[in-house]
Amino acid sequence: MSDGYDTQACSWTVDVIDPNSAQILSWTPVSSPVVILSNGSAGFTVNATGTGLTYEWALDGVIQAGMTSSATSFSYSDMSVGNHTLVVTVRDTYTNQASHTFNIRRNAAPAVSGYSPNVSGITNYRIGYQQSFNFSVTASDANADVLSYVWELDNSAAATLVGSGATAVFSPAGNTLLLGPHTVKVVVSDGYESSTTTWSVMVNYFSDECNDLYNSASTGSNGGGSAPWWEIPVWGISKILNLIPLYCGQNLGPILRFNQEFTQSQTT
Repeated sequence: MSDGYDTQACSWTVDVIDPNSAQILSWTPVSSPVVILSNGSAGFTVNATGTGLTYEWALDGVIQAGMTSSATSFSYSDMSVGNHTLVVTVRDTYTNQASHTFNIRRNAAPAVSGYSPNVSGITNYRIGYQQSFNFSVTASDANADVLSYVWELDNSAAATLVGSGATAVFSPAGNTLLLGPHTVKVVVSDGYESSTTTWSVMVNYFSDECNDLYNSASTGSNGGGSAPWWEIPVWGISKILNLIPLYCGQNLGPILRFNQEFTQSQTT
């Protein structure tokens, strides 16, 4: 373009697509990575154009036999925990080809390998309304994800249950409105999946020493067992009878309440 004195040039870049050449126009899922949960699956599709198209799918470089269409799927059992690549290659009659790579993350749910107190076979833990009780879990993640912990009392956040990572302290703080049964729960999440651990607790009027007589009945300190009285050694029965007046008060009311709780635990 010229005015007789100066010139100006313009240019455009044009991509000419051969309508007969294999081209991948779109794909699903579009997210990356595609997450396959520990008991889940995912479907994969491509939208391609060209003449006489064929499809080849390769997982981590291994061509998958029988997968010859524009869509396929994989389950959690088809791959190990970790990161993988799935490459689909489209070829046409003229040996032209196009490919797309899906990044896949095979997830594993957080694994809780330990908890305190031990929840196995426990009916209830006894907690004094003026006392506090510690809870904790030991968790890991096969994908090395950073884990988060959410602690709840009766399925909601509570000021009396203060969590800090994998540990929490339940403190009724003398609130008589909390007397009775409750559920302490922790949900451990890796951002994709979660694992839940729960404890059943009973808030009462007694001291730690008194409640420990119940909590350690069959599984050790804070074990929360419920062994029938006839399985408790003679020396154990004697110890209980001696300690009840000392730690639970001399008046008959607390003793009867303790006896009622202990007796009920044998029938639940």
